[in-house]
Amino acid sequence: MAEVDFSDFDAAAAWFKSQTPEVRCTIASRAALRVAANLGLYKGEHADTPILRVLRCTLTSAVRGLGRTEDVKSLDRANLFAYSVANSAHSTALSTHLIGSPGAAAGVGHSAANSAADSATHSAHAVRSAFSAASSVANSIHSVVESTFSTLSVTISAHAARSAAAWDRSHIKADLNTQTLWAGPVVPDGMSTQHSVFLNRLSKNPDWDFFRTWYEQMWEGTFTDWDLATAVAKIDDDVWDEGLAAVAEAIRGITARRLTETLPQVEEIFETATGVYDVRGTIVEPTKLIGSIANRVQFAMDLAINSNVCDLDSMSTAAKILRHALENCLDDPNALEQFLRQAGDLIRSGLDSGKFGDDDALDVLIRTLDETALQLRADHPDVADAVDARVRQRLRELEDVERLRGAALIEDMREGTTGRLDAEFELAAETTRDGDSLDATAEALKQSGNRAGKISLSERAKKAEGSGFMSSVKIGMRAQNLVEFVSNLFSGGAV
Repeated sequence: MAEVDFSDFDAAAAWFKSQTPEVRCTIASRAALRVAANLGLYKGEHADTPILRVLRCTLTSAVRGLGRTEDVKSLDRANLFAYSVANSAHSTALSTHLIGSPGAAAGVGHSAANSAADSATHSAHAVRSAFSAASSVANSIHSVVESTFSTLSVTISAHAARSAAAWDRSHIKADLNTQTLWAGPVVPDGMSTQHSVFLNRLSKNPDWDFFRTWYEQMWEGTFTDWDLATAVAKIDDDVWDEGLAAVAEAIRGITARRLTETLPQVEEIFETATGVYDVRGTIVEPTKLIGSIANRVQFAMDLAINSNVCDLDSMSTAAKILRHALENCLDDPNALEQFLRQAGDLIRSGLDSGKFGDDDALDVLIRTLDETALQLRADHPDVADAVDARVRQRLRELEDVERLRGAALIEDMREGTTGRLDAEFELAAETTRDGDSLDATAEALKQSGNRAGKISLSERAKKAEGSGFMSSVKIGMRAQNLVEFVSNLFSGGAV
């Protein structure tokens, strides 16, 4: 069947019958999305409800078109529900006052409903599935033909819609989701105008943010976050029943969980105006973290090597280790962290033995190596996992008296801290004293050691700069004591 006239229902149904459920779902959802801007014609206090229902159906069908094995069953169940609620959107459209033609939005509601029905029924009713998908395309085109808003030409729009659907059919071996919705034909003037109006409407309420992004990027062929789209399509029916605000909140929760699961939670230890320390969280991408560390280490190393005082040169062992780490280990964060510590230990040893001269540039390099190794352990998930494994093993061998000493050292950190940091040091000390859970104790000690390390580095920098070491509280000394304790829980140097 070389050519298919998608305005001919029987011909379209026959072609769809020969296609996989994934092809049917993808083409049906794209057909509905081409005229989804007509949803903006809905007016009134409760206009969000039918718009949300139709967009849900269209999204679910698009996601089902991906054919991901692990998601097929749950999406089929979601589609059965989505199909039933989208039919109400069709009924609502017929009875709602619209600016323009009621048939325009009604066609979209019906087409999206049939998009959902396509994937919901494909396994048991192949013929009905093909019928529904074909009906979806036909109704999508029909909605364009009926729409009379702006300067839209019925003849031109109908031809453009048919051409777009035919273009999809001829490119089913390609990734249709990377193609613009109107690939091939020119977007009809009226539809292009309504597209802008619809985007503007969605932009006025942040609860539409996900759907606005998805719709706009699908229009442009640039949408890529199908993991998020799949998670949204699988939101429980009860949440969809509650309406747009509930769905938007669920999407925000999904986004937050995905962010914390895939990116490390970076902690910034900062000194308050009263001179005590607190903590706040930020997010950083692991690759950006590595890049930032590499730049800082390279700068500090060049500064020290170019110094005429410290005697560190490019042929010294520490410099060779750092050069190797920067040139060969940026894709191996654990190796990078270990080499940073090794280089720092060698330089400190060289200072103690007199091999290296005391110099500000060398102090900068040592502080940089300590800080970046610490940041990797605290903030890069791969390095943190390796640290966890070492700490847990040592905890299995730790005597109770040593564990209680660790708890006391953590408790000591509360003097000189405030707010969240003070509260969490208290909880960590209690967790370590109890020792009931190996995992909880390991996490409490590792987290407390990382935080103490950052405070120790800050205090060392202040002392070196003569900017007011906290001698009254001695927070730096307390922090260093905890750092040394946690360091001894695993091999390979300080936390």
